[in-house]
Amino acid sequence: MRTQSAVTTTYSTMEVERLKQMASDAMRLVAPSRITDFVTVVEYIITVNPKSAVNQPPATFDRMEEWLAMLAKKMAGLYVKRKLHIPETKLNKATVALLVDGLGVKRSQIPSIERGNQLVRCAENISGHILESFIASVAEPRGWTRCDSIIRHVDFIKRPANGEPWRMLQVKNSNTTENSSSMSVRKGTKVEKWFLNFSGKDKTNWEAFPDESVRPSLSDERYAEFRANYLSLQNMPPQA
Repeated sequence: MRTQSAVTTTYSTMEVERLKQMASDAMRLVAPSRITDFVTVVEYIITVNPKSAVNQPPATFDRMEEWLAMLAKKMAGLYVKRKLHIPETKLNKATVALLVDGLGVKRSQIPSIERGNQLVRCAENISGHILESFIASVAEPRGWTRCDSIIRHVDFIKRPANGEPWRMLQVKNSNTTENSSSMSVRKGTKVEKWFLNFSGKDKTNWEAFPDESVRPSLSDERYAEFRANYLSLQNMPPQA
């Protein structure tokens, strides 16, 4: 293998097959049920776009085992049920002054507002993960592979079929949640984008999900059921 920069390395067919086997071995030690998914993600990175990886492949083959072990743990972590964490964020003095002097809020109301802000941030911090977990539960049996936090600004990939290219999908909670760096990555690429909620409207966007084989299984009711199951009582933090 060439020892040039990792992002410009081209792997031979034999090297790709060896890396896929190494990926399989690495995931077998962490989460055996995810071997196929992990091999798909590794194959995409090394054959399609090494630059897309959050942690790019090393320049030399002798460091691949370490890289794959790290990625395997990262991917297994996508399927670990996260607990709600309420941040201890406090309103700064300037914000309090604006609320009191500019908006007429009573100082006695500040603790309640501060608590409400903490709860909203808690919900926002986990909402994207729960949405992606729901999509994964429906889309993975139909050929999609989850890869958020492994491939930059892409949440799902789908292996080529019938001569078609790889598909890359970015999932967002709202049509206002995409940041500028995410948009710049998608310029010149074929990353598909889908969002759930319309900003300022009580309307969801399931009918526009870009895979027609997945679309019929997505709905507000099914998402609510999945979310309720995810947020089971044993996962809830004590309320003050």
